[in-house]
Amino acid sequence: SKFKKKRIFFTCYNTIFNFNLIFKFLKDYTKILELSECEKLTDLSLNKIQKQCKNLIKLDLNSNSIQRNLITSNGVSNLAKECNQLQVLLLRRCVNIDDECIEIIAKNC
Repeated sequence: SKFKKKRIFFTCYNTIFNFNLIFKFLKDYTKILELSECEKLTDLSLNKIQKQCKNLIKLDLNSNSIQRNLITSNGVSNLAKECNQLQVLLLRRCVNIDDECIEIIAKNC
């Protein structure tokens, strides 16, 4: 498909992240996913990403303004275990990430 080499950016200002719509675009060959402006990301969001995009090499979950309280070590650890091709994982303002999670990321990605 001619879209295999495209980057996918979703901007979700002040809205709930609509995975039903976005899953129409996300495929197993998705390599880079930029979600830094999506405010309502949760561990459930990460679970859906890890099932749909096992070949991710970069996932940007940074937040420019709010703390990401709904993304936890559990969600990130599970994502790291499933998306073992991940090379870049950006987690600025993801405040519920512990040392054990960082070790899992380092071991699996």
